[in-house]
Amino acid sequence: TTRNGRICVPVKKEYKFKISGTVIDKSATGNTFFIEPVSVAKYYEELQLLRISEENEVYRILYTLTAMVAESVLLMNENIRIMEKLDFIFSKGKLSLDMDAVEPTINTERRIVLKDARHPLMDRAINVPLQFEIGKQEESLLQDQIPAEKQWQLRPSCLVVLWRSVDSTLLVKKLIFV
Repeated sequence: TTRNGRICVPVKKEYKFKISGTVIDKSATGNTFFIEPVSVAKYYEELQLLRISEENEVYRILYTLTAMVAESVLLMNENIRIMEKLDFIFSKGKLSLDMDAVEPTINTERRIVLKDARHPLMDRAINVPLQFEIGKQEESLLQDQIPAEKQWQLRPSCLVVLWRSVDSTLLVKKLIFV
């Protein structure tokens, strides 16, 4: 049997001096002693030394591996950054496919054209698509006063410009803006 992690022989109290060894424990009644024989003690010490050697070897291997990782930390950080960027790109692509979105066409003519634009959170069945165009021919309107029918269309176009600023595709059939 084992007591306190040591191999012992249970011996009645009256025979405890007949076995050479160390008393490790005694039973609750005190009638039985658990004695570790001398020959077993020698092997137990050797086993403990081997366990210590094993633990030291494990630490040595872990330190070596840690040093190898530390040498590559810059490369690993760069790989993580690239993986994050790729994950973001693929997530945007998947979201664009799920929402049936298109990538905007950028122009230098200072105009914004939205064809069948819709809000991403609204149900497609009940959402009325927005048709909106603003550009050079309407600059005088913007400088003076914007007609009421254009005011309600400007809000979503501002959202579209903001959405594009985070480099995302948009929920429109056709989009052209600065």
